[in-house]
Amino acid sequence: MMCHPDFRSLLSGALLLLLALPVHLEGSEFRTFRPIAVPPQQQQAEPVKTVSSAVQKPLQPMSQQKVAEAVNRMITAWNSKQIDGVLGDEFYDRSQLSDAMNTKVPRDAELSLLAIQGVRTLDQITTDSPSGKLLVSTVSITASTQLTYNDPTNGYQRREGVNEYILRIKQKAQ
Repeated sequence: MMCHPDFRSLLSGALLLLLALPVHLEGSEFRTFRPIAVPPQQQQAEPVKTVSSAVQKPLQPMSQQKVAEAVNRMITAWNSKQIDGVLGDEFYDRSQLSDAMNTKVPRDAELSLLAIQGVRTLDQITTDSPSGKLLVSTVSITASTQLTYNDPTNGYQRREGVNEYILRIKQKAQ
């Protein structure tokens, strides 16, 4: 597209005029700048160095026999589809676990304990019961387990795994 020579000179003159004019543009906003308020710095006091008067007793380690009995009780309940009987009241989604066992776990599936790899006592409390004082221990157990079942398509299946179980074990306080 061809421009007329007079139009071209008029346009370049207007551009030169605009560039020569002193332009003072200032941006503004609707809100004013206010710095975030910060509390005045206070002198920090020295930390108090005291010895705690309440000393907790060290956690009593659980015997390997008690741990093995508890894990075997849980596995027996799992194998007999009576896992609901050994779950605590505060077990999260206990009904969902029961439903999954009835719908997703093969009917002939059997869980067995291969080895207990580690035991760690997380918490212990002493409670009163009709038979005397009870020591209630919350224990983390790492166990190697095996699940066996017959699959209609693939035949006999054996699945090994390492699982962590958090069990609450009750025994007479000493």
